[in-house]
Amino acid sequence: MGTAISNMLGAGEGNESEHSGVTKLSSSAQWQLHFNGMKDSNQLLVIDFSASWCGPCKSFEPAVRHMAVKFTDVSFVKVDVDELPEVAKEFDVTAMPTFVLMKNGKEVDRIVGAKQDELENKVTKHRGGDSDDDHHQVKKTLFSYNNNKPLCNKTYINKWLFGDSYLSLMCDLIKKWFVEKVLNSVI
Repeated sequence: MGTAISNMLGAGEGNESEHSGVTKLSSSAQWQLHFNGMKDSNQLLVIDFSASWCGPCKSFEPAVRHMAVKFTDVSFVKVDVDELPEVAKEFDVTAMPTFVLMKNGKEVDRIVGAKQDELENKVTKHRGGDSDDDHHQVKKTLFSYNNNKPLCNKTYINKWLFGDSYLSLMCDLIKKWFVEKVLNSVI
């Protein structure tokens, strides 16, 4: 839900978040809304601390975008340390890129440097939902019974809809409603 709120406030307009699954937070207000929206969430939050002048950060961007597309159940955000130095200070970021992994408002892991395998392994480890039952439940949640087509497939729907911010909000709202109304009534 933090992603939906920050997208409503314009996070990621005109940047890589529109199609990559990575939300760029450029203001303190966007950061606070997104972070506060994720504090009570069991969803994994990956914070990519980078800088526009950082060569390794730029060369590692495609790998981060790929992971954001691969792990759709994980929230990936990008924070430029020059735009939001107070956030970088709050997380004791001293080198770029630094990736902070959080769940329920608490840091669960950290990677300093452009280490793709390590980041992907830690995302896999902390995202949860690896059991067959969880996989089946997620599949039932995300796919309709009509030819097994995705209900919220941003890649295809985004081509003709109102843009990623609107679509993210709608998908988040649909998922939240589904979990609250359908899954909780079954469980």
